[in-house]
Amino acid sequence: MLYEDPLKRFEVLALVWKDGQSTPLHDHDGTWGVEGVFSGRIMVQNFIQTKQLENSLVYLTHTGNLYLGEGETDKVIPPADCHILKIAECESVVTIHIYGKRLEKFKVYVPTEEKNVYMCETKYISYSS
Repeated sequence: MLYEDPLKRFEVLALVWKDGQSTPLHDHDGTWGVEGVFSGRIMVQNFIQTKQLENSLVYLTHTGNLYLGEGETDKVIPPADCHILKIAECESVVTIHIYGKRLEKFKVYVPTEEKNVYMCETKYISYSS
């Protein structure tokens, strides 16, 4: 963590990625965010949640891919706050993330056999500066 607002309005994180690393499909616990590339390149696969089917099942639609290089940014705003981040092979990347609250949990979306239907699991995280 680079900075946490004393009034808990936002936080700033720096993440260092290894070559070939990727995240699972995940959300940002209902908050807004801006993610930028400090060095390297990253691919962002964006999704939007279009329907809650059951308690743990949701309908997600892939809205496109972005390729971000140094100095470029992307935003996450619910319900379009779901994505996968991927790092290319043979590339190390540093990204800066600003979120509208301290992220303590998020949902990971696992595909089911039905097209665009995902099962969600809540994951808890902790980190320090």
